[in-house]
Amino acid sequence: MTSKPLTLLNLPISIANQVLEKLGPVEILTCRKVCRNLRTAIDKLGTHFNKISIELWSNSVLLDFDGIKITHSARFNGGSYVLFNGRRKTIEGVNYMEVAFKDLKILLKHTSKLYILKRGRYRGNIVNFLVDVLKENAHIHVETLTLDNFSVDDVLLILPLFESRTFEEITLRETFALDQFERITHLDQWKNAKRFNFWISPFDCPPIEYFFHFEDFTINIYNISMQSVIKVRDDLLQRCTFQKCIFFVLNLNLDPVELARVFQPDYAGGDEFKLDYSNGKSKFEINFGDCSFRDGIWKFEIKKC
Repeated sequence: MTSKPLTLLNLPISIANQVLEKLGPVEILTCRKVCRNLRTAIDKLGTHFNKISIELWSNSVLLDFDGIKITHSARFNGGSYVLFNGRRKTIEGVNYMEVAFKDLKILLKHTSKLYILKRGRYRGNIVNFLVDVLKENAHIHVETLTLDNFSVDDVLLILPLFESRTFEEITLRETFALDQFERITHLDQWKNAKRFNFWISPFDCPPIEYFFHFEDFTINIYNISMQSVIKVRDDLLQRCTFQKCIFFVLNLNLDPVELARVFQPDYAGGDEFKLDYSNGKSKFEINFGDCSFRDGIWKFEIKKC
């Protein structure tokens, strides 16, 4: 009597899960594409990645999940190819962006941190292509999102794709026009996030109140006004949710001594200072001085004790 060939799908679920648990991320992506039953089994089992990064190049997309890198690239004569661990696989008749972003859509179910970087000169439609694919999964759940070298228009397309109720932190890198920044502040993702970071290039500071709902924020700015510092003291530091803020200031238009006197009226020290401040509700440590990692930048930091 001929026995039925034993396959993974014929194994008891407990044994099949043990097999699936030993697969690497690339093998998991491959198995999901075999059939509906395997896709369901893998999704129920779950695979967590600490951080997923995606880099958008002119003719390729790099996916990096916990240090494991897969590059999807266009071929000169059509189709695409995948490069992983030194091995190259050709895929005929398929757009490299479509393959990469569909893999990303799967991976996003299993991570809380996402970093997206636009590298150099890239095809103008790649952001729209990414958005269209991600829209197929309504309300993507991540806690931390970094968008590097994107315009405000790109940010406004990408941010709303993520579930605002689970959003914890937004990081934006590179400069965009101040008069466009206000558009981002109307998004639920901005309103619900607890932390915000703006890195690399300084920008003209928008109304300081935009940042007051964050528990923790870091921004690079050209200037900070005395009026803004007073609002920080009288509004931000009164909020029970506030924990820390850092301003990296390129062209300080304030006398540092006058800045210190906002928090300690009898201050008579130098341009760099460390103060203990209390508003009757909470205590704070205030530091001001040269930035340690870049000349010509002032660092103004306030943190709740």
